Amino acid sequence: MKPPRFRDEYNTSKNNKTVPQNIQINLRIGCNKKHLAKRIQKGVITIKRKLQQCYKTL
Repeated sequence: MKPPRFRDEYNTSKNNKTVPQNIQINLRIGCNKKHLAKRIQKGVITIKRKLQQCYKTL
């Protein structure tokens, strides 16, 4: 079993009472933005690599 993500720990029913809603939303948005940024970076790197391979074969 995978350990729970940081984001998910704050969304459990136990913590819903203690953590205010706006903090929960901010955490969720923060996590998603980080994740997106990572994915975009990875995508850019892979595209660059593919372009380099194309130029090498030409």
